[in-house]
Amino acid sequence: MNFKKSTFAIIVISIIALTGCQSQYMRSGKIYLQHKQPTKALHEFQMELKTNPNNIQAIKNIADIHFNNEEYLQSYNMYVKVLDTAKKTNFKDKKILDETKKFKEASWVRIYKKATTAFKNNNFDVALETIKPLENFGQKLDKVYQLESIIYLKQKKDDKAITYLQKTFSLNNKNKAIANQLAAMYFKKDNFDKAAEYYQKVIQIDPKDVDAYFNLAITYRKMKKSDKVISTYEDIIKIDPKNTDALNYLGYQYFTAKNYDKAITNLTKYCEIENNDADALRILTFSYAKNKNYKKAVETGIIWHQVDPSDTVAVQMIVANANMGKMYKIAKKYSKILKKMN
Repeated sequence: MNFKKSTFAIIVISIIALTGCQSQYMRSGKIYLQHKQPTKALHEFQMELKTNPNNIQAIKNIADIHFNNEEYLQSYNMYVKVLDTAKKTNFKDKKILDETKKFKEASWVRIYKKATTAFKNNNFDVALETIKPLENFGQKLDKVYQLESIIYLKQKKDDKAITYLQKTFSLNNKNKAIANQLAAMYFKKDNFDKAAEYYQKVIQIDPKDVDAYFNLAITYRKMKKSDKVISTYEDIIKIDPKNTDALNYLGYQYFTAKNYDKAITNLTKYCEIENNDADALRILTFSYAKNKNYKKAVETGIIWHQVDPSDTVAVQMIVANANMGKMYKIAKKYSKILKKMN
């Protein structure tokens, strides 16, 4: 027999003889731990549980061995078992229970960190394999689901990404970023009903999120719901009365809806801020003409021509509205300009 092994066996037997208050498996397991033989110690503690399944110290020792071996899934499950057994047996040792809770949390953190590290290194399969078991732990599931959704996005598995984003949002329906991401993904998939639903959720979370209103308006345009497009732009104006994009889009929408008065109101406000936008001046000129306000149509047409001297339509509108409004000198002047342009 090997001398070192036989000597160690004698030591084990001697200590067992001296500590009769604990079971043989518990005593020998502790001795193996003292001599840095965790595999043998683990076996002894596991044998102890076969005869005494409620031995909290044995369960915790097994958990600690797994933790020290960086086997964090196993350590987490065993720490949970410690707490469950303590509850069942009315175990009250605060020091052991506090330490167990601490290392249970540490196990979770290390699993999550391992998954995020794999993700950062573009090892998406490893990241997913590592994070998946955390679904069963019932702890911080919003973080677990969110990481899984990001992994699926990187793998271009959009349907699965959406599923896990929805799970994340169901656990935290105040998460604006997740609602925004879901809306954008549904929009990308041409599912405009769901995109609108989630942009509305973003607005419910943050009623002053102007970008969400714009995205919702664009979604309604895709759905050909012009009334909702208009009302959404109106909501933006209530939040930010000088929002030039909203004023411009709203003017165009009212023009398309043949509500020329409101088109004029919004485009006039827009042009007071952005006075060099030929497209806006064009729609404003046509709006005045549709309302038979030929004087304002001519005045706006002249500004339009000054902004874009090469646009013959601007000059044509000046001539036509000047004639309709009996402003013949202006009509004659711009008719000459139109001839030169042609």
